[in-house]
Amino acid sequence: MVFEVKVPEMGGEGQVLGGGSYKLLHLFGLPDLDPCCGFGLGFDRVLLGLEAQAEAAGREEVVPGEEDPLGTIAVIPFGIDASHVLPIVAALRNAGERVDLELRSRKIGKAMKWANSTGAAFTVVVGPRDLESGQAMLKSLKSGEQQAVELSAEALQAALAAMRS
Repeated sequence: MVFEVKVPEMGGEGQVLGGGSYKLLHLFGLPDLDPCCGFGLGFDRVLLGLEAQAEAAGREEVVPGEEDPLGTIAVIPFGIDASHVLPIVAALRNAGERVDLELRSRKIGKAMKWANSTGAAFTVVVGPRDLESGQAMLKSLKSGEQQAVELSAEALQAALAAMRS
């Protein structure tokens, strides 16, 4: 007996999993088990299948419920050591926020492209002047709205709540 799992939305090459009953252990010098069953899963094929199903259903998110209604926050330490923002990142995460931290020291344009590519809803940019003044620049990537915010997790959360409403 053999079986296949197919995703109809993928068309003719929609198989994502296959398996069946096997007697192969003797190939490895072991006694065969009866019955013996196995399967193989193509992880990349499963992801392609999820994408095809989402497209057919008109969904932007690949897995229903995948998108966080609050959105991810991309923290970008620009021209400073990332260690300066780690306490704020930790406090935001402990408060339930999803936070990505840019660690590759990209230039600001590339860092913003990175934030967009991750699907972030907001960015928090902290540079040397921001550290001196105790402020950061918070930006909504959807609306383009941006504002200077006190460089603390509490102030950032309050500003995020205002932008989200």
